[in-house]
Amino acid sequence: MKLPDVYSNIVRGVLISSCLLFFTSFTGELNTAPSNEKENLSAYNWVESSLDAMTLDEKIGQLFMVAAYTNRDEAHVSEIDALIRDYHIGGLIFFQDDAQRQAELTNHYQLLAKTPLMIGIDGEWGLAMRLKYTPKFPRQMTLGATRDPAKVYQMGKTIARHCSRLGIHVNFAPVVDVNVNKNNPVIGTRAFGEERELVSQLGLAYMHGMQDHGVLACAKHFPGHGDTDMDSHLDLPTISHDRMRLDSIELYPFKKLMADSLASIMVAHIHVPAYDNAHHRATTLSHYVVTDLLRDELGYEGLVFTDALNMQGVSKYYHPGETDLLALLAGNDVLLFSMNVPKAIHQIKKALKKGLISKEELDTHVRRILMAKYTAGLHKSVPIAEENIYTDLNTPKVDAQIFDLYRSAITLAKNEVDCLPINEIPRDSIVSISFYANGDENEQHKFQDAIDLYAPCHHLSINKARMTPRTLLDDLDKIKKAKYLIIGWFDVNRRSGDRLRLQELNDFIKTNIPPTTKVIYCHFGNPYVLDELKDLSTIICAYENRGYTQEIVPQIIFGALAPRGKLPVTICPEMPYGKGETFQPIKRIGISRPELEGLDTYTLNEIESIATKAIDTLATPGCQVIVLKGGKIVYELNAGSHRYLQGPNISAASVYDIASITKVAATMQAVMKLTDEGKIDLEKKLKDYFPETDTTDKGEMRLRDVLSHQAGLFPFLQHWRKGLTDDGGLDSVYFSRKFDELRYPNKVADSLYSLANIRDSIWQWSLESKLIDVDKETGKYPYRYSDIGFYILQRLVETVSGQSLDEYVDQNFYQPLGLRTTTFNPLNKYSRGYVVPSEEDQYFRNQLVEGYVHDPGAAMMGGVAGHAGVFSNARDLATLFQMNLWNGTYAGKKYFSQGTIDEFTRKQFEKNRRGIGWDKPQLEGGGGSGELASPNAFGHSGFTGTIAWVDPDYDLVYVFLSNRVFPKASNTILLKTDVRTRIHDTIYQAMLNFEDN
Repeated sequence: MKLPDVYSNIVRGVLISSCLLFFTSFTGELNTAPSNEKENLSAYNWVESSLDAMTLDEKIGQLFMVAAYTNRDEAHVSEIDALIRDYHIGGLIFFQDDAQRQAELTNHYQLLAKTPLMIGIDGEWGLAMRLKYTPKFPRQMTLGATRDPAKVYQMGKTIARHCSRLGIHVNFAPVVDVNVNKNNPVIGTRAFGEERELVSQLGLAYMHGMQDHGVLACAKHFPGHGDTDMDSHLDLPTISHDRMRLDSIELYPFKKLMADSLASIMVAHIHVPAYDNAHHRATTLSHYVVTDLLRDELGYEGLVFTDALNMQGVSKYYHPGETDLLALLAGNDVLLFSMNVPKAIHQIKKALKKGLISKEELDTHVRRILMAKYTAGLHKSVPIAEENIYTDLNTPKVDAQIFDLYRSAITLAKNEVDCLPINEIPRDSIVSISFYANGDENEQHKFQDAIDLYAPCHHLSINKARMTPRTLLDDLDKIKKAKYLIIGWFDVNRRSGDRLRLQELNDFIKTNIPPTTKVIYCHFGNPYVLDELKDLSTIICAYENRGYTQEIVPQIIFGALAPRGKLPVTICPEMPYGKGETFQPIKRIGISRPELEGLDTYTLNEIESIATKAIDTLATPGCQVIVLKGGKIVYELNAGSHRYLQGPNISAASVYDIASITKVAATMQAVMKLTDEGKIDLEKKLKDYFPETDTTDKGEMRLRDVLSHQAGLFPFLQHWRKGLTDDGGLDSVYFSRKFDELRYPNKVADSLYSLANIRDSIWQWSLESKLIDVDKETGKYPYRYSDIGFYILQRLVETVSGQSLDEYVDQNFYQPLGLRTTTFNPLNKYSRGYVVPSEEDQYFRNQLVEGYVHDPGAAMMGGVAGHAGVFSNARDLATLFQMNLWNGTYAGKKYFSQGTIDEFTRKQFEKNRRGIGWDKPQLEGGGGSGELASPNAFGHSGFTGTIAWVDPDYDLVYVFLSNRVFPKASNTILLKTDVRTRIHDTIYQAMLNFEDN
């Protein structure tokens, strides 16, 4: 059976399943797929049988798509019910604001409809444009900055899935207006950009992403709304260009999409004299535009929608009902957002009687509508599942997709003095200022928090509404001393008030900021206003104020990410279309999403359950967990509080006593560096460095054996007890106040100090300590974990380097790495409120240990020891361990020679799992690490309930910090329930469970 020609044209225009034109490249080249005649015949039969069964009233009703709301009362629902039941309307366009309610109402309305309703939504950046709590994708101008059709296609695919989940059949997107007018009040950032090829490529990608997955695309706003300076919601804009210009710019993207497989198109409310010079006649109502130009000249046979007929661009010039008739007479198929359906139907019936429109023409419009319904699957419509809607929409993969789009878009618009990336981290010389809108400071915390990941920074936050130069004067001295001034400006638009405040900011910078301060301006809003700051040398354009962009921009500033975006519009001569600086990223940790790095978020989320149960069962008051994959933070948890049910909540800034992780976070870092420099030789013996040991049983110990816990040293000596009297009091080793700087300089706890020569005493006690028994079979000392070796190693580091251990690691590692919290004796650097308490000590210090090292031996030494004493948060510790994972390289700086990390972290002896100073997985699996860790993993644990592991085979860093010793060190629940190792294995399971689809 051969289909009628008119029907075949309709099929060609809107069928998006089996007879679609296949999209083979994003450059506009097309191939055609052979049509499926059986499917075409099925479509024909359904459309014709549906049409034949319709009365005239039902046919006319199909022309209307009416606005429906989910946040209105039952009277509104009843009104829609009546329009469906009594006037047979063909579709609904849903507006705000509840996805769950929309699903319920859609099911309700579809049950009332004789012919299934076509459901539409204005979802240019996804359902979130109209519905709360749904994923919000980037605006199209942000997408334009990515220059990446493949990513835009995937976005279209996801939006199609979301639409289908809610029973939506047509999404009024993409916008393919070429925004050549920077003062355009209605298009602006809704457009992909100002260049026709870019708009066409990304428009095609967005279209195919939706149509290939069952949702009709609708290109808008024909014949091109990009060069207007008036909002058609408020009045009728005029475009005065001649036909040649309109054909070459405005029409170009529409022609590209129409020549492919565009299912539908929306006609704009604009006045274009070159096409129709009738006074106040909008293109929507113009036969010259809709029929002569769009249908006849351009040959478009798809579905044509009007723009919303309640907009002032048309409604202010006509009575309700008249607009609808004029739009139909112009050649539109679907009358969107009619102001009065009964009146409009009455007008159309009168026109039919007068012969202004024929029944054949009416049938053609209805055929197109029915064909679109068929291709959208309405011939076999099923109810929408009303359960788990928000869960189905808000998935981790969607979150990762949105993050990746923004990561590809953010643009380094200027970098004239090569300010970025910041490589060296100067301490106390970075200031950030966040200018936020409407008094909402909280939204900017992600920006400042991400800066804190890299460097100590003095943060200022100012409400833009109150922004004057005087606002900053109180902090001017601090600002002037800064080497870097990072400015974040949020929610900026083209409003005159925003421009004025940007001018004030520009004047303030020129007047007050010295040339020695490098100003980095970060723009989280409309790019067009950047011309107010064109004199600044470093500008990052993030396009939108989102949590995603706030996390990404600091990564660019500090070189963890390279900027990828290109300006999709011209800002000024200094920032033209297509400009976007870039650089090679430097190895520095960043922030990402699990799915982008090969992990399953749902599996990782089990970590929170494990941690929460640990807190609930009093295994620890709180904890920090951080996971890095490929140098990117993919999971971070701050749970519980400093103390059980009281004290501050754990945050990323909370600082823990990391106990024996000190061995690898401080002592081993120093030993590895000094070995690199030839100042320490692992094959030498203690007597080679300390002649006084030659007469002891320690002199013959080889350093490699000491570091691998195989030198025969006793596991633990309670040196601190030597300072107690028989009745448990303190003898002359301690004093309750700093009696004398020379005699009692070492602060052990509040109101408690130790003798100046206590280190020498401990050294002597260590040398006099007994050894364990040798293995009778081998005649050698077996593996036995010991703190005593690290008392010795501290002395070795300090002797060889000429510096105290704390000074050495701070100068050579912690400061250059930009670690804000990692330190010995934290109360010397930050307030007590940040430090998580360890134990209620009732046997030595008789007080709450808070801000002082928990280990009594390290406390005796004033808080600095080779085996304990370092405090840190999880982020800083992860940074240090990431540097070790990257073979001693971080942020362009080489900390260790090639091969050093490999040598120190490899297993040293057959029956000893340990590396040189580092712990390794048990020989049969498990041990201090999770059972799934690779043999090449290395790390360490700490007595206070801490653990940190690196796995080079999986490019993985894992840190868990807790204070399980609060209030008593005898609390072993955390250890008995394997909390730390179970979390470690969960991370590996998240990699195994990841499916990249």
